[in-house]
Amino acid sequence: MQELNVKETRVRAMNAPWYAAVELMVEGLATDGSGARVFVAGLVTKEVVDGVRHAPSVTITREAAQVLMDDLWHCGFRPAEVLEAGGTLEAMKAHLEDMRRIAFGYIELGADDDTEGVKEFAK
Repeated sequence: MQELNVKETRVRAMNAPWYAAVELMVEGLATDGSGARVFVAGLVTKEVVDGVRHAPSVTITREAAQVLMDDLWHCGFRPAEVLEAGGTLEAMKAHLEDMRRIAFGYIELGADDDTEGVKEFAK
C-alpha cells in the first residue's frame, strides 16, 4: 500500500447503529499531482514520548470542521455544555422578557432622575 500526502482533507461522520457507534470517513485529494481522491484506510499508532509535542493525527480546514460538526449534529450529538444547561436557555429568555416588561413599563411611566416612576411602577 502506497502512502500519499493528502490535501483538502474532509472528515465525515455517519451513524452506525449496528455497532452502537459513529463511523468516520477521512478523505481528500492526493498531493502527488494525480488529482486522485483518496481515503484513510487505517491509522498508524506510535508511542507517546513525554515532553515531546507530537504532530496532529489529522489537520482539517475550519470549513471541513463545520461539516464534521453538522454531521455529528445529524447523528444526534450535542455539545456537552448544551446538554448540561438543560432549561437554562428557556429561563434566560423568560428573564429577558421580564426585564423588557420592567424597562418598558419604567419608560412608559416617564420616570425621571428622582425615581418617581420607579416608585409608581413598583406599586
